[in-house]
Amino acid sequence: KSVPFGSEILGLALNIASERPGMKTLALDLESGSLRHYSSDQLKKLSGALRGSSDRLIAFRNGALYQRQLQHIQIPSLEKQQRPALKQGGVYVIVGGAGGIGLALCKHLLTQWQARVVLVGRSPAGSEMDERLRSLRSHRSLGGEFVYQSADTSDLDQMNEVARQTRQRWGTINGVIHSALALADRTFADMDEATFFKALDPKTSGLLNFYQAFNAEELDFMALFSSMLSFTTNPGQSNYAAACSFEDAFGSALNSRTSYPVVTINWGYWKETGAVANERHAKLLASRGIHGLKTSEGIVAFEQILNAGLEQTLALKADPHFLEEIGALSNRPVKLQEATSSKCHLHSVSKQAALSATTVRSFKESFDSVDQYVLSRFLNSPPIPVAQVVPEYLPLYQALESARNNQSPSRNSTQDSLESLIARFPALRDYLMLFDRCLGYLPNILNGKTAATDVIFPQGSLDWVRGIYSENRIADYYNSKLALCVERICGEMLFDSDQPIRILEIGAGTGSATRFVLPTLDSIASRVEYTYTDVSHRFLDHGREEFHYDGKMEFKVLDIEKSPSEQGFKLGDYDIILASNVLHATADLARALNHVKYLAKSDGALLLNEVTSVQWITTMTFGLLKGWWRFLDPHKRQSHSPTLSPTQWKAALLGSGFQSIQTLGDGLSEEMLLQEIFLAKSNGIFESPSDRSDRSDKSDKSDKSDRSDKSD
Repeated sequence: KSVPFGSEILGLALNIASERPGMKTLALDLESGSLRHYSSDQLKKLSGALRGSSDRLIAFRNGALYQRQLQHIQIPSLEKQQRPALKQGGVYVIVGGAGGIGLALCKHLLTQWQARVVLVGRSPAGSEMDERLRSLRSHRSLGGEFVYQSADTSDLDQMNEVARQTRQRWGTINGVIHSALALADRTFADMDEATFFKALDPKTSGLLNFYQAFNAEELDFMALFSSMLSFTTNPGQSNYAAACSFEDAFGSALNSRTSYPVVTINWGYWKETGAVANERHAKLLASRGIHGLKTSEGIVAFEQILNAGLEQTLALKADPHFLEEIGALSNRPVKLQEATSSKCHLHSVSKQAALSATTVRSFKESFDSVDQYVLSRFLNSPPIPVAQVVPEYLPLYQALESARNNQSPSRNSTQDSLESLIARFPALRDYLMLFDRCLGYLPNILNGKTAATDVIFPQGSLDWVRGIYSENRIADYYNSKLALCVERICGEMLFDSDQPIRILEIGAGTGSATRFVLPTLDSIASRVEYTYTDVSHRFLDHGREEFHYDGKMEFKVLDIEKSPSEQGFKLGDYDIILASNVLHATADLARALNHVKYLAKSDGALLLNEVTSVQWITTMTFGLLKGWWRFLDPHKRQSHSPTLSPTQWKAALLGSGFQSIQTLGDGLSEEMLLQEIFLAKSNGIFESPSDRSDRSDKSDKSDKSDRSDKSD
């Protein structure tokens, strides 16, 4: 979860060092309150690691240090991008629009998109501004329109008035662009407060007002124009560096909160227009290996990035030595490709299928009560020496020891018997029975003498988990909600198009979700094709025996962690993709989501049903499987668990290019939710599998023997 407030200090501190020869500055990005969870020995190790680091910016997450890196990407050309973010005749607001880049962008919108544009600037309307806008008036004959409105971004009332007048004049606002900036260069030692805030305000308080004024609009996008200064330094611009650091962090934070994509572009040097388009700056930047973008190149880059829906992109021309200096990876560029388009609409599906607060609260309270029993049983069991634990079970051992060190048995739960708990919470009977079985085998599982699969799936049987995956009131509730979403989305698609709808289910397993989804499709089976997939042939055989669908139904092996194209799947072949409690079980979540995007059409829907609460009864049962701990990205997940919180899932989806994210538990606190259903649309851009295949891939070497047993 990105917290932008205070992020200004990162750019400020790093840039001050460039003005003070011999001074070394290191910026450490911490999770809120993270340091108090570590011992003095761990903090000493952290301090030593920082002193020995050559990096200038480091993040500290879950006890590990991370450095910022830039990945070179190749975005499809405009001719190959099938779904433009801009609309013919669209309505756009450019704040900071009277500057050189704003005027160039306005000209492009008028001539190429016949758009209606509001240019917002601080300068008052008058003869001087009329002269600057004269070149734009000749383009009105092409169908576009523009108006100039004087407003100060530091005044929320004035920004609200811009939004109000735009709606009154042209109706819906399709997109807004924040291009406001102010340069007030001076070394920090000689800078007074007024000079500092002159550069800071447009991209901090002004940006906040910009967001508040337009957030209620049904936007297609919000674009924030930042600077390459976020990744490098320039003596005399500490105030502007601080401003850009905030703008970057604020854009990242908004992406987890808005229903529309927020695209941040850190622009390099525009040599033909803009605040630094002059010979002095050109020579200075060229000496550092930075070269100017032509206006036409900048405009094309803007559209490409906007169409791709990339959260943050540095767009510049530079020599290899400068790219290496700012942390750009030297591997070959990653190619982004675009899928065919779908007619899928989410609209208000999440409201139609919203979770009941009363129901989800009762589910969470049931699990919390059972967790107390589980912890008490474990805490009263004999400790297991770490020397007896095989390496692959050290993560589980550490999770269990954290409970032993931080929890004390509840008197009431200690007195509870297994039978009394089952009587109180019949929906959790199978969970409790499985836990009771697993606890007895725990020492031998941890020391490697007994395989967890033999305990949970004895002789390949599903008997111990069948009641967890199906015929379970809690699982059934969420699966029924998932099915309702599918029904609503299909209904709207069939209304808009006569093309068949293609649905793919990832990790279908025992078919707990399929069992609810297929009946909703019976009346439209002739127009809906369903593909049931799993990594296990055993589960595919189970699906063939279990399900009989009147429409076209296929059963295919799919390992979502491997390239779908190498498994016989086509690019952008599905309108709707379902994944129920399966994606968290992947080693590299970003890679798995990229493969999901390969399968989905542009604007295709992903319906994700995932547990979002860490429960000890789950850790003490399915957490005994090796596959539970195979994840390589703990900083993206909850502590001692492969699961993600709702906020973490939204961040993961946004970071992978999914948009229009909705949740069925919208408005409910995360603490109340045991599980959540996410709806998202693919932007149609995915990282080519061939570009990922040449990277180091530790996950391919991990034990996959019990992965199929996680799917349900």
